[in-house]
Amino acid sequence: MFTRILYPTDFSSVSAKAADHIRQLKDAGAEEVTVLHVIDSAAMMAPATPGVLGGIGTTPALSQSVIEDWQRSATEECEGLAESLRPAGLRATAAVEVGRPADVILELSRDADVIVMGASGKGHLAELILGSVSDEVVQKSHIPVLVIKP
Repeated sequence: MFTRILYPTDFSSVSAKAADHIRQLKDAGAEEVTVLHVIDSAAMMAPATPGVLGGIGTTPALSQSVIEDWQRSATEECEGLAESLRPAGLRATAAVEVGRPADVILELSRDADVIVMGASGKGHLAELILGSVSDEVVQKSHIPVLVIKP
């Protein structure tokens, strides 16, 4: 049935609940899990300040060392989550990518049978205004998506 799972996480409590569901999928035939954290590239950018050339667009808001620290920390978190899934008998690997979260998740889902992810639980109005990664993944995914609510 579902042997390969993509587990996108933002390290929230609802994402942790998703890990519990993944462990239960082992009994249904799950074998592999990729624990994925996507660093939102938009979070690294800031509106350009007005300048001589007009300041149109965006400019990096974070230094390279801050971005590297962020990536290192996220990698450690993902590796810890992968390690926590191994006692259930799952082969688990960790991945950290930079990009637009929904796009990266959908791209990496090509190698998976199911996506298991938490929903932010922001509510309908916030999702309408801010968008929802889980909603977009559900709408555009070519494979089943199991969304865990708070």
